[in-house]
Amino acid sequence: MDEKIQQVFEALRTNQTQAATQAYNELLRLLEREADPDVWAQTGYTFQQAGFLPYAKGIYSAALDAIDDPERWQLLLAEAASDDGDLDGALDTLISIMPDSPYYVQSLLLAADIYQQLGMADVSLLKLEEAKTLSPDEPAILLGLAELHRSTGHFREAIPYYRELLETDSEVIQTSKARIERQYIECLMAIGEYETVIDYLSDIPKAERSHEVNEQLALCFYQTEEYDRAEAILSPFYENGSLSEELFGIYAEVLYHLHRESDALRVLTENIHHQPYQASAYYQRARVYVMNHQEEDAINDLTKAHALDSDSVEVPMLLMRLLLKNEREAEALDILEEAKDQLSGDQFEWLAAGIYAANEQYDEAKDYYMAAYDALKTDQSFIADYLNFMWEDGDRTRVRQALREQPELMGQPEWQWLVEALEEDDFDGSFFE
Repeated sequence: MDEKIQQVFEALRTNQTQAATQAYNELLRLLEREADPDVWAQTGYTFQQAGFLPYAKGIYSAALDAIDDPERWQLLLAEAASDDGDLDGALDTLISIMPDSPYYVQSLLLAADIYQQLGMADVSLLKLEEAKTLSPDEPAILLGLAELHRSTGHFREAIPYYRELLETDSEVIQTSKARIERQYIECLMAIGEYETVIDYLSDIPKAERSHEVNEQLALCFYQTEEYDRAEAILSPFYENGSLSEELFGIYAEVLYHLHRESDALRVLTENIHHQPYQASAYYQRARVYVMNHQEEDAINDLTKAHALDSDSVEVPMLLMRLLLKNEREAEALDILEEAKDQLSGDQFEWLAAGIYAANEQYDEAKDYYMAAYDALKTDQSFIADYLNFMWEDGDRTRVRQALREQPELMGQPEWQWLVEALEEDDFDGSFFE
């Protein structure tokens, strides 16, 4: 059997189509005399792993006719079809596997994977949840749920599944433990659980910590403002040239917070010399310039970064803030008009409102203030900006609405002038009853 498989492989690899077909047909005749279904399955899997998917499907189809246990071959056919890119065909085959089948849970896992590939994460989740009700402790299902939630940005929902996986003794999970731990830590960091990550990683003996683990620890120390501990990890990496590119900016900010401003800028300037066409290198130095109140230098670096990477989100946001702050509103407007289609969110809407207002484009400014209002109305800086704009715009209705929704503002000294002005306008006194 193995010899015949190798004959097929050799013919396929040397583009001898006729010889491959002949050897493959001979292989099928050998299989027809084989009663052991595992031999059929292993033979098909060998072709599948080698990438010869039509031949694998041919073996599974022949087994479907020759061997009992049809749902086993339907599952294998669906797997091969999925590997071959025929996702719809794979789903059609899986429909044949009924809920009372011993292969039903596996079919749900495969269907979940296919639906995720099709961009239908909600359907994928339903399949995985159904599988979990049928086999609650199956590690493959837990891993599927964890990775699906993580891939869709639902990090908090993924964490319990990762924790359960890390507590299992399954041999399959143990072989993937490093990847599972990495994804678990990624989820924790995504929701700001830095102390939990520090506790988890600190339990790993220092001699056993990988470079990646040490950098994750350093990043958590930075986030928790333990700059000395972050520096102790990152400095040796910087000195020996192994510091990851994305952590140069973090290392520089650590140095800055340790009052080593010149060292921070030196590190980032060296990085720019090594990567003169990397937008992130200029952005990182610009952040330190901002902290060091060197705003003109920051604007220059951000302008270079924006020219190198016009798709960035962080760069135009910071650049527009600095330009507006430095009364260069026309330049800020140019950046806004260029980048607004790729930017979104309440902070962008607030910034856009300020830029349009500074350029006396009041209708556009008002639209953006109104768009940001619901999300930011409890932000004291935003509400001050919003109330001042709406008052100057003559929109007393929106000013009154904001004060009704947050009556505590009327008791604050800085808004007494506004309350008094509204009282003069409010002839029947109904607003303040």
